[in-house]
Amino acid sequence: MEIEAKFQLPTHYSIRRRIIESGGHPLTGRFLERNTRLDTPDGRLAADHILLRLRQGQQDTLTVKKGTATYEARYEYEIEIDDYPTTMELLGVLGYQKTVVYEKYREVFSLRDLSLMLDEVPFGFFIEIEGPDLETIRHLAEELGLEWSRRVRRSYVAIFERLRNELGFEFEDATFSNFALIPPITPEILEKVIA
Repeated sequence: MEIEAKFQLPTHYSIRRRIIESGGHPLTGRFLERNTRLDTPDGRLAADHILLRLRQGQQDTLTVKKGTATYEARYEYEIEIDDYPTTMELLGVLGYQKTVVYEKYREVFSLRDLSLMLDEVPFGFFIEIEGPDLETIRHLAEELGLEWSRRVRRSYVAIFERLRNELGFEFEDATFSNFALIPPITPEILEKVIA
């Protein structure tokens, strides 16, 4: 079971400092992840609240997530892979196709047995806090100055899709190269699509 809460940030500078001052230590440096979500042509997985993802990053992985009644909790099944192109081809043979690619720069910290992921996606900055239960996550979030009522209940892909609809993007993937072609996303627009 994966239990986490996500918050939107203006930048990572102040939260990184607060994490370190609270005793947190880095588990990784900053690295790029490239995520490819897949589904059947009729969108059966999305309809059943199932995510199928291939990730390229520090370690390539194949992940399946299944939603629960609570947004912050999901069943997660993940395996490491060592041949990304063949895995993608195998999934294609099984009838899965790419729905969206999204990129992020990630930096991972550990603090009191919780994992904190500082994510920079092409349209903004976020922190994800993962732990054993929501109460423990909430306590740490509030200690770090994050307002629990302002946690983000949308995935990065859902936020991107709302931005696409709001701003009329012609591109289909949330990559840094695509976002380099458009004006920066203002905090006001991001707040609107996250709500």
